[in-house]
Amino acid sequence: MTKRKLIIKQKNQMKKRKQQKQIDSNNLRAIIATKKEWAINELKRGKTQLQTIQNTMNQLEGILLFIQDLLEPMEKEGK
Repeated sequence: MTKRKLIIKQKNQMKKRKQQKQIDSNNLRAIIATKKEWAINELKRGKTQLQTIQNTMNQLEGILLFIQDLLEPMEKEGK
């Protein structure tokens, strides 16, 4: 192979590598964007679940206080 053909072949190889690198880079960006959307959605879902749990805890605390208020007169009579 002559030196000229070798140089042309190397340039073509470099061009293909550069194109493949760009394709890989674009694919990686697309994957990262998808993961970002997923993380945002999971965060929103987690916040909603946290709020639901907080509301349930508040209701349970209210029920506990109500029951305790009902039981206090019985405890005083028993003493």
